[in-house]
Order: sequence, then C-alpha cells, then structure tokens
Amino acid sequence: MSMLVGARGWRHAQWNDGFYPGDLPAAWRLDYYLNEFPLLLVEHAELGEIGEAATREQPPVLLLAWRDPRSWPALEDLPSGVGGCVRALVGSAPPGPLPVYPWPSAREGGRSVLVYPGAGSPPGAALLWCREGSGARDWRASLEPDAGGCRVTPGYAVLDANPPSLATLRELQLLSQLLGE
Repeated sequence: MSMLVGARGWRHAQWNDGFYPGDLPAAWRLDYYLNEFPLLLVEHAELGEIGEAATREQPPVLLLAWRDPRSWPALEDLPSGVGGCVRALVGSAPPGPLPVYPWPSAREGGRSVLVYPGAGSPPGAALLWCREGSGARDWRASLEPDAGGCRVTPGYAVLDANPPSLATLRELQLLSQLLGE
C-alpha cells in the first residue's frame, strides 16, 4: 500500500506563480492542488470550500483537524458530500468509526518526523507527520523496522509547514511510490 501524500492547507501565497500558474483563478486552486496531491489536511472552517471538490471523479481524501471535542458535528452534518471524504481526524475527537491521530505537541520537541498509528485505525493507516526541514533520511529512519522487527507503513503522509515546500512534498510522493512497489 502506498501512502497518500498532502499538505496542511492549499492556500499558500508563496505557491502563487510557482506551483499555481499566474493566470489560474483562485477558485480553481483547490482542484489544481488535488490533481497533484490527493490528500489534504484541513481545518473545520475550510470545509465549506471543499464542497464542490467532493463531487470530483477522484474526490479528495481529507484529514480533518479538529481540536475541540466539545463542538464535534456528526459527519453527515458537514457540507454536502464532504463527510464522505474525511478519512481520519487529527486532534481531539469523540470515539467513532474514524481513526484519530493526536495533534503533535510541543513536548515532542525537535523531532522532525513523527509516526502515529492512530486510535482505532486499521493496520497500514498510520500517519507520517513531517515538519519542514525533514527529509528522506528522516522519513526512512522513522519507517524502518524497530528492534523487534516491527515496521510501520503509513497510509497518510502530511507535511506541516507554512508554506509547505513543494520539493519536500514531491520527495514524499517519491517515497510513497517506492513503498508501494
């Protein structure tokens, strides 16, 4: 199984005229992003903008950042079609059918790559959380078997940076392809 690779957000001003063509309307940027990266970590407030993308032939795979368990809506209450795209929750969430991954905390210090198996997640659905400045060596070290021979194969890889480096995202895609073969 190869990893689905994506970034935290798609509206980064630094991507204008670099990743996004200069004449691309802002309303089309989400679709443009999703043509290259199938995974997107979004905040709850951004879900309304995802609505049309959820009806694509290849709908996005969303990881929903949700840090306040007291205000969690039912998936069916999310904007039309979007609930079906949400595959996991990042942050605090009530128990339910979706895997829940913790939001990386300050206590994890300077570690640039974190692997979370996810509460309630099926095997192979771990989350590889990459911070800017990490690279292929860091990712490989995080994924190699431990002393007991156990190996984690993430289903998702998120680059958390503002803005995420496109070169780093593409390196993660290459790692995903290598793991998937």
